Amino acid sequence: NIFLGEDIRKQLPSESASFDQINSSWKTIMDRFVKDNNALRATHFPGLLDRLVEMNASLDEIQKSLDMYLETKRHIFPRFYFLSNDDLLEVLGQSRNPEAVQPHLKKCFDNIKCLKMQKIGLTNRFEALGMFSLDGEYVDFTHSVLLEGPVE
Repeated sequence: NIFLGEDIRKQLPSESASFDQINSSWKTIMDRFVKDNNALRATHFPGLLDRLVEMNASLDEIQKSLDMYLETKRHIFPRFYFLSNDDLLEVLGQSRNPEAVQPHLKKCFDNIKCLKMQKIGLTNRFEALGMFSLDGEYVDFTHSVLLEGPVE
């Protein structure tokens, strides 16, 4: 999902394009495996090993760029240092969906379990009205907070 996000496509355009190409190649290879139910025949396709090694090397390069991207996000918003790379990727990949980010709040902020949110009208925009602690205590915000823009 991380490469479906608008922010990362802008920040890492060549890596996004490379990932799309690798993903497409992987799907083509897997389709070939599905059509030929003989594992020995399917895995001995000419050039398959070279292609897989090349795809793996490209994925390693994409991973390095992605790690640098995550580090810049952590510099912008230091609370992200409390999240693992996988959790941070999930947060960034779901940045348009504030409800999907909720499970990670308790890792970023001490004793905040979730936010009380509501949709604004018929739009896809949300606002936060308050927060719940891990103990169930609720604190109302003085003013609602519009949840839009970059996730950090």
